[in-house]
Order: sequence, then structure tokens, then C-alpha cells
Amino acid sequence: MAGIIKKSAIIMVLALLLPGCSGLDKQLYLYVPGTIDETDTTGYTGSVTVAYPVPRTLSIQLSVSGNGKDRIALNPGGLEIAEEGVTATFTINAIDDLIVGDTTATITATAAGYDSDSVNITIISDDFDKQLYLYAPGVIDEGVVDQTCSVTVAYPVPRTLSIQLSVSGTGKDRIVLSTGGLEIAQDGVTATFTITAIDDSIVGNDSTATITATAAGYTSDSVDITIFDDGDV
Repeated sequence: MAGIIKKSAIIMVLALLLPGCSGLDKQLYLYVPGTIDETDTTGYTGSVTVAYPVPRTLSIQLSVSGNGKDRIALNPGGLEIAEEGVTATFTINAIDDLIVGDTTATITATAAGYDSDSVNITIISDDFDKQLYLYAPGVIDEGVVDQTCSVTVAYPVPRTLSIQLSVSGTGKDRIVLSTGGLEIAQDGVTATFTITAIDDSIVGNDSTATITATAAGYTSDSVDITIFDDGDV
């Protein structure tokens, strides 16, 4: 008789623990950061937890929805809480794109026999005004040395920004750049360089050159410069 009672008690306990049965908290608890930065390449940790140890491995499915769903990646997309465990973790990676402005995505965790849970995440964008602004004189006299010029952006760059400089036009051989490439340092907004106008000793030789600044992910900018002849004889 005692053996029958003991067996019945075990069955009742197992019934309480099995998914879909009443008696225990059968809620998934999803924990993720409220905001993530699209420039952070290290990833963020999320977790799914239950209130009581699971009697057997619990498979959990993760999904993403919302207007920012394409801006985050989950690894893995499905996870497991091990037998007698209460939690499992996963990684959230933000995708660095060229979309301007912050967006929101919703991560949802589901499992058979458990109530699902969802959390909204805001993806902080580093994309605002992605225009380069090139500042150089509109005119320069031949023979002028080391005239300061600059390239500026509207917002601090989240990481070092490499900029390429080039010269074109009929007067391209009369302008010398101090460098063909420069960098705006992380969190900076500007970088400088100099130009020199070559004195070619040709009388009445006014000409025009175009300096162009380009950088990956940014809109380029150009400035036309007229090189004035100094009246060589």
C-alpha cells in the first residue's frame, strides 16, 4: 500500500512539472537590453529563463519582428534549457547599415506548453547626415605654399573615417596636395590638409582644378579652384 501511495505522489509531481499542466509558473521570461548600438560589433547577451527547473530539455524558438527586424541578428535562432536547468542564453548582434535614424525590433521567445514573452529593442543608428564637406579656397595664386583646407562631417564619426583626396581638371598638374588621404579620428568631425599652387613660369596661364573628397558610406564633395597666373615674363 505504501508503495502505491509513493508511486501516486511521484506521478502527481511529474504532472505538475510537465508543460501544459497547471500548478506551476509556466511563463518564459525573456531578458534583453532595451537599446543596442549598431556600431557595437561585440554583440549583446540575451537570456530566456523559467521559474522552475524543467523536467526535460526545453526547446525555445526565437523570432524578430518590427520595422527594425532586419537590423539585428540572433545567434542561435533557437536554444534549449537543459534538463533540470532554468535558463539559456543567446547573442544579439546589431547590423551596421546606412539607414538613417533609430528603429525598433521585437524579440519573442516561444516554447511548447509555456507562455511566450516579448521585449522591444531600440537599435541606435550612427547614420545621420552622411555628407562630406570640403573647404578649400575658390582661387589661389600660383606660388602659394601650404594653403590650409579641410574636410568636415556634420556628426562625430563612431570610428576612424578614411578619406581619399583627388585632383582633376585642366589645372590638376598645378595643384599639389599634402596628402592623398587623411583621417577623421574616432568621435571627431574634421581633418585638415594643405595645397600648394605650382608657379609654372607661363604667362597668362590661369587654369582651374577640382579637388574631390570621398569616403566609404559618405556622399562626396568637390571644390573648383582657379589658379591665377602671377604675370611671369
